[in-house]
Amino acid sequence: MVHYFIQLNFATVVLALCMLVFIHTNRIMDRKAVSMFSTASVLVLMLVLADSVEYWTATWAEPSLLRIFVSAVGYSLRPCIIYMMVAYIGRKQKISWFLLRLPMYVNVLISFSAFFSGIAFSYDAQNQFVRGPLGYSPFVACAIYLILLMWVTVRAYRSGNRTEPAITLFVILVTVVATCMESMFGYDGVINVSGVISITFFYMYTNIQMFKRDVMTGAFNRRSLYADVKRNVNRVTGIISVDLNHLKRLNDQEGHAVGDDAICSIAACIMECLGQDCFVYRMGGDEFLILAFGPGKEQLLGIVREIREKTKETRYSCAMGLAMTVEAPDFEELCKLADRRMYENKAQMKRDEGACTTH
Repeated sequence: MVHYFIQLNFATVVLALCMLVFIHTNRIMDRKAVSMFSTASVLVLMLVLADSVEYWTATWAEPSLLRIFVSAVGYSLRPCIIYMMVAYIGRKQKISWFLLRLPMYVNVLISFSAFFSGIAFSYDAQNQFVRGPLGYSPFVACAIYLILLMWVTVRAYRSGNRTEPAITLFVILVTVVATCMESMFGYDGVINVSGVISITFFYMYTNIQMFKRDVMTGAFNRRSLYADVKRNVNRVTGIISVDLNHLKRLNDQEGHAVGDDAICSIAACIMECLGQDCFVYRMGGDEFLILAFGPGKEQLLGIVREIREKTKETRYSCAMGLAMTVEAPDFEELCKLADRRMYENKAQMKRDEGACTTH
């Protein structure tokens, strides 16, 4: 029995423990991400422990409260691992967290009802497992979270994130296969190892993104811009230069915290309005650049209008300048043209503000 437990769970436990070490020695990752990845890794270890004890108690001649308890714990934990992935991908989206956790809560109640009812599962006099009418509740909860995972993935894709959805689709495929193998064909420990592999993939992806994105705003950084242009320079159709208005005044009069909030607010507005094949990069300070791979002038003008409307919901504003590659085929000249138009727009906005003040 011990030999079987070690053979079944050794790789899963080692991966989960290594993940915990890597997570807590990473000085760059933010606290929320550390908490999510740590919790997911601990859940996998708890699931391994619960399953191992359940396998052990299954060899007893008679049913026991311990077996009911560890079985209920295992039932409860399975959807939690997928929930953590949904929570991580949807961390920047507007989601009702109570409704998101509801399938998990309901599954826990159903699972622990085994102490006084056979509605989820029970054990007969020979200690044989008997599935109740709601015995598939953990798999139903897993299915709900997989659907939600697809939903938040589609939203992330529409917001301009292309890599994370690909990772998510891989995780969904692995989870579905593992769930079918365990629920339909009786393979033990498959969900556990698929869970820790999924967590590891997401962790690796997150670390890679730290080097590609600006920490404060979530936009891509200048290094990413040059790399993307170098790889796809022939696909660039246009750029939009964006600059926050009155940052110095905000910093001087209200403090740098307000200035940082202004930068983050403008970045969020831009990212919400980006169309397909458009990406935003923070060039430094309050300057951003939107790079288009395919969209034409009318589409980019539509994005400019959407950003202006979106920023009206905040107390901040920005100036923008659009330039198309047909006007300046050389990328450096294209950037200079977009910057010149952005500064012209900024000057016009100042004149308009002055006129409004006068009247």
